[in-house]
Amino acid sequence: MMPIESNVDFSLVESYFHISPKGMEHPLLHIPGRQLVDGATMLDILQQGQTLLRGKGLDISASFLGRTLFHLVATNYLFLAQYNQWLVFDLENIAFEVENHGDHAHAGYKIIHLQWKKVPTEDRDLFIELEMRALFANLIVPVMTVIAQQAKVNQAMMWNQFASRMTFVRDYVMENDPRPHVREQFAADYDALTKQFTPDVFGHKVNPFAHEPCYIDSPYQEGKQMLIRSSCCLYYRREDGQKCFNCPLLKDSQREEMRVQIKQASAAAG
Repeated sequence: MMPIESNVDFSLVESYFHISPKGMEHPLLHIPGRQLVDGATMLDILQQGQTLLRGKGLDISASFLGRTLFHLVATNYLFLAQYNQWLVFDLENIAFEVENHGDHAHAGYKIIHLQWKKVPTEDRDLFIELEMRALFANLIVPVMTVIAQQAKVNQAMMWNQFASRMTFVRDYVMENDPRPHVREQFAADYDALTKQFTPDVFGHKVNPFAHEPCYIDSPYQEGKQMLIRSSCCLYYRREDGQKCFNCPLLKDSQREEMRVQIKQASAAAG
């Protein structure tokens, strides 16, 4: 184990994924990691999530929670590319937190003990594969199993969101990180994750990160492309909810109708 690296910047993962050693300022919930595999505790989290999200069922909070598990993976891939460091996440060193922001809520993890592992210069992909096996076996799969059981949903609705979300993180790094070595390393690690790792690494029947990204023209920014999600996030399952423009459930005709509405609203707003 490595001592804490003083140069590690958590600001990006804190703002996007709500994962940090300091946690949330005003958490509504603070659940020690070990309790996340307790059925009654998880049911309570899901029910509170449904209320916060104004959801029509527990499925929307299950989807929301599943994404927080993906964020643990994305956090490490960002740190791998920038610092050659792997941050150990397990049920003993995290606490799940939720914070209410009025019209939306944040869900993420406070890191109780920072444990770093330096990535070796040789056999990098093997090192990452072994760490991913541990992360999925010890944390992601057990928690996802309990979420699915308590919300009475199929785990696939969480697994299937991982692929496009990781592609989105890759695209973000490629477009926004000014450091060539970071962009190159992220692209190489992403390729190994999506093309080399076998399903058993994740304790799943397929590699959840393997997919062919599909892009469409964005209605929000002229000349920009948007990634179609690999699975619906279920955000439309809120009161007065509607599907996202890049939802894979939308028919082409529905998406075009939305495109017109979005452009009209944008023009009206000036």
